[in-house]
Amino acid sequence: MHKLLDQLKKIDAITAITMDQHHDHTLSVFGHTKHEIHTIKNLINNVNFPLNHDVEEDAITVDHEMYTIVYQSMDDMVHQLNRTLFEHIPSLSCTTCLWHHLLYDPILFDRHDHYKKIQKRFTLSYKNRLTERIIDQGLHLLSDHPQSLYRKLTQAYRNHQSFEIMRLTPIIIGVMIDMWFAVKQQTYPSVQHAIDQLSISKDSRDIDFHQQLSLMMIMKDEWTDQRLVCDRLLFLLKQEIESMK
Repeated sequence: MHKLLDQLKKIDAITAITMDQHHDHTLSVFGHTKHEIHTIKNLINNVNFPLNHDVEEDAITVDHEMYTIVYQSMDDMVHQLNRTLFEHIPSLSCTTCLWHHLLYDPILFDRHDHYKKIQKRFTLSYKNRLTERIIDQGLHLLSDHPQSLYRKLTQAYRNHQSFEIMRLTPIIIGVMIDMWFAVKQQTYPSVQHAIDQLSISKDSRDIDFHQQLSLMMIMKDEWTDQRLVCDRLLFLLKQEIESMK
């Protein structure tokens, strides 16, 4: 990795480089603006980039080691974090994932300490208002409202729309996980890592929630079976929400 980092640091448009806390072969490369990110990608993908490497989409292989490169604009990151932490606007899922990475991913390079300044600005406590907004949005999306995700999944099963079932199920799982971690006021880096974290928890409620999530991920053929799983997950979520009061 040192050889790759040495060359990346020479690109003036790169303001910071971090490593995914849970995947040491995933690097986030930051520029200030989208324009700088475009420049950075072009330079790395250029055949004259001074390393013997292969580039395929956003993966780069150096000395037989493959690294995933995630390109991020600092301006976009700050905008999204302001929406999440000051305006308390939830995402469809992974509301706190970006925040989690900012707080916990190791910094490998930080030109002029720009990244650390952003990190300091957003080192905040988890606000109750954000929890409430994530829960309110999730309950609406999982309600029997005509435009809810729950209703759309119901229709997909009734109409035997396999593609729509495969599209909607992970989205609903993401919404549920966002709510579960919001109740606990815990950040998490990704849906998959959240599922992995639940799988090793000793808490009986986490264990039950994970078991039901695992059943839902199987995507059963019959809506009667899948609805029972959905309803059980919603029941567990409402129990957790009640425990907050």
